Amino acid sequence: ASKEVTGYSGGGVLIKCKYNTEYTQNLKYFCKGSRPGCSDLIKTKDKNMWVTSGRFSLFDDIKSAEFRVMIREITVEDTGTYQCGVDKSWAMDIYTPVNLKVKEG
Repeated sequence: ASKEVTGYSGGGVLIKCKYNTEYTQNLKYFCKGSRPGCSDLIKTKDKNMWVTSGRFSLFDDIKSAEFRVMIREITVEDTGTYQCGVDKSWAMDIYTPVNLKVKEG
């Protein structure tokens, strides 16, 4: 099921992406667009720590089997569809679509 997230221009949003516990060790990523051909914004194999790339940070919380994505300083241009991805080496990756709406602050 897709998620709807709303934020305000200039602020930040936190997106939570659940996954099955069997995938705790897999690489997690967050990308913009629809699949396939979604462009990666941030990805990491690190667990239980924030990893940052530009305006994006990702924290993979393996105890609760969810990863969190923080986007800072959002603008109206950030509106659109994103995917929370779990990388599966030999099979189709698992995606959760996220629809981000940005309102003028």
